[in-house]
Amino acid sequence: METTLPMKIPAKKRYSKLQGKQRRFAYLALIIPLLVLATFVILPTFLAGYYSIMDFNMVTPPKFIGLNNFRELFSDPIFIHALKNTSIYMVACVVLQLVVGLGLAMIVTRIWLRGKVFFRTVYFLPVVLSMVTVAIVWQWVFDSKVGLINLVLNNIGIASQPWLKSAQQALLAVIIISVWKFSGYNVVILTAAIQNIPIEYYEAASVDGSTGWTDFWYITIPLLRPTILFITITSAIGSFQVFDSVYVITQGMGGPNFSTMTLLVYLYKHAFDGMRFGYGSAVSVIMFLILLVLTFMQLRIGRSSESMNF
Repeated sequence: METTLPMKIPAKKRYSKLQGKQRRFAYLALIIPLLVLATFVILPTFLAGYYSIMDFNMVTPPKFIGLNNFRELFSDPIFIHALKNTSIYMVACVVLQLVVGLGLAMIVTRIWLRGKVFFRTVYFLPVVLSMVTVAIVWQWVFDSKVGLINLVLNNIGIASQPWLKSAQQALLAVIIISVWKFSGYNVVILTAAIQNIPIEYYEAASVDGSTGWTDFWYITIPLLRPTILFITITSAIGSFQVFDSVYVITQGMGGPNFSTMTLLVYLYKHAFDGMRFGYGSAVSVIMFLILLVLTFMQLRIGRSSESMNF
C-alpha cells in the first residue's frame, strides 16, 4: 500500500502568506483611527474653509460672499488686537515654559533616585488638572484685594497690584498661569532626554577640564536640540489656541479693554455669541495658516541647525 507524504510549503511562500495576513490586519486596525481623523480633523478643516467664504448663521442657508469675511477681519481693530495679544502670549509661553522646564529638568536629574520620581510627579500634577479649575483658583490668587500674590508683595513692602483689572498686567497674569500649568510637561520630556545622553560625553569632557556650565552649553544643549524643537512646536501650537483660561478669568469678555482678547475668544464671541459662523470660520482659517507657517519655519530651522552640526 503506497503512502503519500504531505507536501511541504516552501519557506518563502509561508513568509509571504504571513506578510499578507499582517498587512490585512494592519489595514483593518487603521480603519477606526482614520475614520476618527477624517470625522474630527479633516472634514471640519474643509468645512471651515468652505464656510469662511459664506454668510452662515445655522438658521438660513449659506450665502456665498467671497472674501468679504476676510476683508472685514483685517479691517477690525479688535481682531488685530487679538492677533497681537495671541502672538505675545505664544512667544512668552514658549520661551518661559522651555526655560522653566529645562531648569527644573536639570535640577531633577541631579537629585537622588527616589527624589526624582517624587519631583517629576509634583511638577506634572498641574498638567493633568482642568484648566477651568486652575483658572478659577488663580483668579483668587490674582485678586486685587485678598489675593495671595498681593499678600506676599505687601509683606515685602510692595503695594498691591490690580492684576486682572489692569490692561497692562492682565495678559501677564494669563501667561503666568499657563507657564505654571504646562511647564511640568516639558520637565518630564526634558528629564527623559537628559538621562538618555551617554555619560561618556561628560567623562571625556572632564578629562579636557570642562566644567558643569561648559558641559551644559556644549554637550547638553546640542544633544537636546531635537527635543527642544519638538517642545517648541507643540508649545507654540498649544499656546496659539489659548481660550479657556482667558474665558474663565474675564467671563468671556477678553478684558479689560481687550487686553486679553485672543483669537479663539474673538472667534467664539462672533461665531457662537453672534451666530456668525462664516465669520468665525474665517478666523479659524487664518489661525490654521499662521500655525502652518510657524511649524514649517520651525522645522526648517531645526533641520538647518542639525545639518550645520553634522
